Amino acid sequence: MTDFFDSDIVRGEAREMEELQTKAMQLTMEKPLYGTKEQALDYIGTIRSLIEKQQIFYTRMKLSDDPRAKDMTRNIEDGARLLYGWWGTEDVRKLMGAMLSKLDEFEAELEARG
Repeated sequence: MTDFFDSDIVRGEAREMEELQTKAMQLTMEKPLYGTKEQALDYIGTIRSLIEKQQIFYTRMKLSDDPRAKDMTRNIEDGARLLYGWWGTEDVRKLMGAMLSKLDEFEAELEARG
């Protein structure tokens, strides 16, 4: 059995996700969706990167035999259940995919505005 969370790779990915979350919060405080097009695109890009990293991290945890990773995947799945109805899916990976699709729509709307 491996200790999933002691891996240097996992710790590095967790740090990257934390940095993206911090940046997203900072951008949210700056109200990017009401700011310039560039601010909104930066915000969308940050959220997209965060979700993509979360997808990979979740998948790695799901495949791990580490009991702590399995516990965390269950916690993520339990938390995501609150969002399932709104997003129309009952799978965390599909939920994340739906979120990415919505970001694509937002980005296309911004680009169409010129």
